[in-house]
Amino acid sequence: MQSEEIDKILRGKALKIYLLLLKSGNPMGVREIQRRLNFSTPSLVVYHLNKLIDLGIVSKTENDLYYATELVKSTYLRDFIKIKGFIFPRFLFYSVFSTTALLVLLIRFRPLYLTAEYVFSVVILSIFSALMWGETYRFWRRYFLE
Repeated sequence: MQSEEIDKILRGKALKIYLLLLKSGNPMGVREIQRRLNFSTPSLVVYHLNKLIDLGIVSKTENDLYYATELVKSTYLRDFIKIKGFIFPRFLFYSVFSTTALLVLLIRFRPLYLTAEYVFSVVILSIFSALMWGETYRFWRRYFLE
């Protein structure tokens, strides 16, 4: 399916349902989804679930429970990576890398006497690391904590 078609379907309430199913990792019933997302009626949930099933990213069990089958790369989710059932913002890896580089600089490459170059490197890596953690949190909050 074209990414434009995916983006048309995977937004608003359908996106919220899909993210809930991804986060949960377990099959969920219609009423449970309705309660967790504060939707007005179960039929609204079923309508959006059927759209997601047609898209091929949600499946239904024999017990009428629904689960997300894959992490689709839409405009809204292109900045996330799924690893063994966990969903991470791509920025998380940049954040961990920059923090690790900063710690290596502070611990392994610490000079006997402070130099301007060392202080400059620490300041730049600290700012970069803080920006990466800020972006990671912003993405996480926007898609998973609302």
